[in-house]
Amino acid sequence: MTTLVRPRNGLGRFAPWGLLVAAGLLVAGVMRRVVELIGWVQRTGIHGGWIASWSAVGVGGTMWAPLVMSKPVLLMALAPRAVFVALAAPHLDLLPFVALGLLRLSVTDASYFLLGRRLPEWVEERRSHPRPGVRGWVTRGADKMAEAICRRPWLAGPFLFLRPSGKYLAVAGAYGVSSRMAGLATVTGTVTYLVFMYEGISKLA
Repeated sequence: MTTLVRPRNGLGRFAPWGLLVAAGLLVAGVMRRVVELIGWVQRTGIHGGWIASWSAVGVGGTMWAPLVMSKPVLLMALAPRAVFVALAAPHLDLLPFVALGLLRLSVTDASYFLLGRRLPEWVEERRSHPRPGVRGWVTRGADKMAEAICRRPWLAGPFLFLRPSGKYLAVAGAYGVSSRMAGLATVTGTVTYLVFMYEGISKLA
């Protein structure tokens, strides 16, 4: 009786090597991001470290979300993403919900704004060495739009009210928006967002 022997698939020998290469690339990418983060923190000092620390808390909360889903208030405190904020709303009264949300969402706002104060030199340097092509055109257009909004308080205030996030606060700081206006617009915008979120979830429940 003749036994048929199938030719061995050569790809099988390379599978372990492929996994090792993929793992190596993943580790290299993570290490590169860590090095970039360390360099950014060194350049930005205590404010950069503060932002990086809370970003790490948020990433950790998102990664551990399946394990703490039964504790939505804790999940909201760790990672205040919209879906986690919505999950926590039925478990708190309005005032504690708004207080916790405002604290967590605004914990890095001042650092972003103060770092933005250091950016004008970077903006001027980027303008003096414009990038070529479409990317440079988009960058210049974004710079002009940001400056046009931030130079006009009647535009800057409503914009920060509608978009109370760190990156926009950094831009506002870079283009000279007053700290009082930025703080007032951001706080009222965040509180309004939380109240609407709470009322909307309450009606759905």
